[in-house]
Amino acid sequence: MRKILFIIPLLIILSCAKQEIKTEEKKEEKKEEKVSNAKRDFSIGYEYLKQKRYDEAITNFFKAIAESTDYTDACIALGKAFREKGDFAGAESAYYEFLKKNPDNPKILGCLGNLYTQKKEYDKARNLFIQALKRDSTIADLWEVFGGLEEDLNNLKDAAKYYEKAHSLKPDDMGIVFRLGSVYQKLGETEKSIKLLESVKEYAPNDIEVRVKLGDNYFDAKKYDKALAEYNYVIEQIPNFVSVLIKIGKTYTEMKRYELAEKELNKAFELEPNNISAYYALIDLYNKQKLYLKSINTIENALKISPQDEILYCLLGDAYLFYGIEYLKKMDFESVTKSIDLFEKSINSYNKAIAVSKDPNWKSYADNGIKRAKKYKQDALDIRW
Repeated sequence: MRKILFIIPLLIILSCAKQEIKTEEKKEEKKEEKVSNAKRDFSIGYEYLKQKRYDEAITNFFKAIAESTDYTDACIALGKAFREKGDFAGAESAYYEFLKKNPDNPKILGCLGNLYTQKKEYDKARNLFIQALKRDSTIADLWEVFGGLEEDLNNLKDAAKYYEKAHSLKPDDMGIVFRLGSVYQKLGETEKSIKLLESVKEYAPNDIEVRVKLGDNYFDAKKYDKALAEYNYVIEQIPNFVSVLIKIGKTYTEMKRYELAEKELNKAFELEPNNISAYYALIDLYNKQKLYLKSINTIENALKISPQDEILYCLLGDAYLFYGIEYLKKMDFESVTKSIDLFEKSINSYNKAIAVSKDPNWKSYADNGIKRAKKYKQDALDIRW
């Protein structure tokens, strides 16, 4: 009898244990099903996002997060969909809702900080980046967006420091490499930028963008032979790369190899006859050779393509000014009279630049040009009379 009484409680305990295991298994199965559904909804949403069907993408990302409340990638994609749609308030709300259940999620704190950077609410952004990095300082993207904030504020040394940290964590991310190199350039540390890109080139020798950026850095450092080597490599791979043909033309111009420069620029024009950047380069080529009449004719042709281009009007002002100075140097009556007419045309061109420009830098450039042209015009008047 005692044995029977002992066995009965044991059976009850074993039965309860089995029920608990089954309950846990069912819970686990249900959880796995939710995760599976969440991944499905995320995949559907991501396809919609790639197609720029933002409302459908947002609906599916919300469903994914509802199924799996800590689904970070779904929240990141949800914010991206809202932001690409132009709905910053929607993105902000989505991030905050996610953070209510996941307050220590560093990636979403970083996304929210990046959103505030875009909105130019820099103090809020900085505070969020600091919070995020306290939780996880090994996420390269956080250092990168923090660097972007400081770069926006022109705190270039801090920007470089944060980009350097991001690069150390994610050395093969070309976006970080280019941002860091760009900040080095802005700081006047071209050699650092060159060293960075040279190191990247070692493990990515066929990366076209790396080769172009390295060529640009060599050009800025006046290492023209090295710049040509990079640009020519790119042209061997992509013969119709117009912007690089223009870069080659500009490099030859700086090397005073003018015939080769014009030849390369003509190749660019053959591929894109209306390329204004090619016109800028050709105008500079003529100006450096003091072929001002050719320069003026080229600018007038370019203005037929881009009649509201403040840069072209500034270049036209420069060409007339330099052309006038050449005539003024001759000192005879006819030449001095000609120079006065050219200085007047220079002033008119600069005024036109000011009239069409929305860029304060070009307005300032044109204003300084007017002052110079007026001074030379007065000198010419004094000499003539």
